[in-house]
Formats: sequence, C-alpha cells, structure tokens
Amino acid sequence: MAQVMVTGGNGFVAGWCIAQVLEPGHEVVATVRTPAKAEAVRAAVDAAPGDTALRSVLVDLLDDEGWMIAMAGCDTVLHVASPLAGDESDPDSYRPATETIVASGPSVLALTAAGA
Repeated sequence: MAQVMVTGGNGFVAGWCIAQVLEPGHEVVATVRTPAKAEAVRAAVDAAPGDTALRSVLVDLLDDEGWMIAMAGCDTVLHVASPLAGDESDPDSYRPATETIVASGPSVLALTAAGA
C-alpha cells in the first residue's frame, strides 16, 4: 500500500481526501499546525487512537523546516492546504490566503522532487 501526505489535514477538502485514501488501506501523513488540529483530523475521519494508518505531523506551510522529515517514505503528496479567511463583501480580503497557497506550492513541490 502507498503512503500519502495530505497537506492541511484539518481542512474540509483534506478531510475527504484522507478518508478516501484510508478506505482502501493506504497510510496517510496529515500536516497540521497544532496538536489540537491533529486530534480534530483523527476525529473527523473516525480513526481509532491507536490506528497507525493515520499520523499527523506539525509543519507550517510557509516554513521549510520539518517538511523533509514529514515527507519521508511518502509515495504521493496531495497539496490541498488552504488558509481560509476573508469577507465576502471584500474580495481583497482573500488575498493573504491565495498568496499563502501560491507561496507554499513551489516549496512543497521542490521538497517532493528532492525525494523526501
């Protein structure tokens, strides 16, 4: 079976990705920013506390530190992390989230290509 990293593990899209990857028996490494978010991921996909098919790692999208270790052994990366913040009446309020996604993409791709 494959080991798949899912960035932004506590996000809405990531939750569905994690559930789909776990279902056929693959392993998931979910990235999160805090231990509390790691517990939220486990609860969202109904994973038992001792289930080793799902593990979370603490990393920050805008910091390269820890990503090589987090990606070790992964066969695939689903980069679906997206900070969500904004105001529907002000389209410019979404700019920081968009910039974070764009800024983090090349780092995640470069680390993946490096064979992490």
